[in-house]
Amino acid sequence: MTDSVAGASVVRRLVKSFMGEERVAKGDTGIRVVVGGKESLEGRSITDYEWGRDYRNRYDGIVETLGLAELDNDDDGNGDDEEEGSVDAAAEALASVLSSNQPTTVLCLGPHTNLAAAMSKIPPPFNSSTEYQSQSPKRNLVIMGGAVHCEGNMGPNNQAELNFWAAPSAARTVFHRSSHIFQSIQMADLSTANELYSDRISSFITSHYHGTHGNDETTKQPTVAAGIIKSLVEGHKSSCVYDPIAASFLFDLRVLKTKKEWISVDSVTGATTGLKEGNGGEEGAAMVDLAMNFDVDRYLAMIGGIMEGVVDRNEGG
Repeated sequence: MTDSVAGASVVRRLVKSFMGEERVAKGDTGIRVVVGGKESLEGRSITDYEWGRDYRNRYDGIVETLGLAELDNDDDGNGDDEEEGSVDAAAEALASVLSSNQPTTVLCLGPHTNLAAAMSKIPPPFNSSTEYQSQSPKRNLVIMGGAVHCEGNMGPNNQAELNFWAAPSAARTVFHRSSHIFQSIQMADLSTANELYSDRISSFITSHYHGTHGNDETTKQPTVAAGIIKSLVEGHKSSCVYDPIAASFLFDLRVLKTKKEWISVDSVTGATTGLKEGNGGEEGAAMVDLAMNFDVDRYLAMIGGIMEGVVDRNEGG
């Protein structure tokens, strides 16, 4: 799910690059691309700032360095993708998935506008007993965002993190209703998902690519993932941190060491606050597995495995 038609095009090109032209042409990728709303209720955007406008201006150039497959006029995924951005379309798509009987993980790497809208369309479980919850399909939410025990990067006095600042009321809605939908919430905030190791990680990616996929006869052909990851860090170094660090919850649970904590979200500023034990019933709060420590060595091993196409999901979990 993306917040723009341009973003949807990039996702479709990624799908075609990984799955091949034949599967895309047959419409059997099993992947639906939906364009959500462009703005939050608060109307906040990174383009309100010079650095945000600079990133947007460079975005197309970065994408073109990735070597993705080009789209044909009829490359529309499974034929039901939404071309115009719509919060309602995104909410319906999310609600449909979360209302199914299949185990589901939602990976939220941006503002919570579309997810909050979806939650109002999902009926709460008719039985909240522990036995019923244990028999229900597992639904997990993985979030990149927040600044619980560290300085933020947006809002008054840098109290908030970008994703929560952009749509604070939506984030509060997600936290408030999450216990009715998700059995677990895993979150990497700015204390772990940050640029501290970006130089080391980007250097590893570049050297690993050339070391594994060199020009001599003993090395392998580059994987699609390896080429994309290398090109990304060369065009935008911080692309190897923030979101990918949070996404490591899906691949190797040993990368981020977590602690259970009640966290609330301010509906105006987007500031995230850890609550004292016993205050978890506060409106807008959720029990979260908050990442407290980042194991950069395990992260590098995970990235290396992805680049080589040999990574196993959720090692150690």
